[in-house]
This record gives sequence, C-alpha cells and structure tokens, in this order.
Amino acid sequence: MRSSGRFFADMPPRRGLEDNPTAGKVQRFSPTRRADLRAALVHITGVENPPDKACTRCRAGRGTWVGCVTPPQQCAGALRGACANCFHNGSGSKCSFKTTRLSLICPPPKYAS
Repeated sequence: MRSSGRFFADMPPRRGLEDNPTAGKVQRFSPTRRADLRAALVHITGVENPPDKACTRCRAGRGTWVGCVTPPQQCAGALRGACANCFHNGSGSKCSFKTTRLSLICPPPKYAS
C-alpha cells in the first residue's frame, strides 16, 4: 500500500485542469499545498462522473474545474469520498459523495501487460 499522492502520480493522465467558467470565486490552486496537489492529481487521473451523476456542488456549477471527478473505486478514500472539485475548494465535507470511513491509503496501480 502507498499514499494516495504516489498512487495518482503513477497513473496515466485522462484530462487536464480546465477552469470552470461558472465557478465564480474559488480558491486558487497552489502546488505547494498538499490538499490542492492531491485534488489536482485525482482530477487529472480519476473517473469523471456523468453530469447527471455529479455531486450536488458540481451540478450547481461550483467546481473549480470542469467535470466532477472522483478517485477510482480501489482508492475511493483518497479524498475521503469527496470529488476533486469539492476537496480542492476546501469544501470536501460539503460534497454529496463525502464519507469519513474510507482510508487515505491506496493500493499500487495495476497496469495492463
């Protein structure tokens, strides 16, 4: 098992960090802040939820980045169950996906051979 930061840094990127034009005032991304870095890594490598399955805050257009992205199932606890947008913006506890019973530790990624 390894920390979630290392897990996501080892995963292939699926998307970039596209600013959400409807977000309004949100916290600026800081690469030196661990929570920001973890949220960005999840957003880049995680699983994008379809618009009708997005968390309540993302559906309302309050996410920092375009799309509602969560960690893959094997690492669901990386953001304590919250999506990357809510976790980054300091609103992880307000995310409708939030849970407190998940571990922050992720298994090593498995790559197709």
